[in-house]
Amino acid sequence: MKKIAVIITTPPTSHLTKTALQFVKDAEEQFNVIGVFFYQSGVLNAARNIDIASDEVNIAVSWSTFAQESKIPMHLCSTAAERFGLTCYLQNGQPAKDTLQDGFQPSGLGELVSLMNNADKVVQL
Repeated sequence: MKKIAVIITTPPTSHLTKTALQFVKDAEEQFNVIGVFFYQSGVLNAARNIDIASDEVNIAVSWSTFAQESKIPMHLCSTAAERFGLTCYLQNGQPAKDTLQDGFQPSGLGELVSLMNNADKVVQL
């Protein structure tokens, strides 16, 4: 089974993010999805405290639920997250649980490189 890595750069307000989530769900049935890496404004998909209009889907919760159900690693670029005001680590070095949805793990660009090296295909959405 081919291994793929997915890079998400779209923010939660973009309709493309919903498409990206559906793509990963569909890809999981045909491929070994070795990881999803959230980069640039895509890191906002991991934010716990974003107010979403009541008539909108909270895509961050959808990603979180999927991450926990699928066990696919959901990597969050910690540097990009900090730029958007998301605290990834507490002063003691532990992941900050109050700002990030469950299922996301702060990572560096080294993790992205590792995913890309280990994948047969890389898809950016």
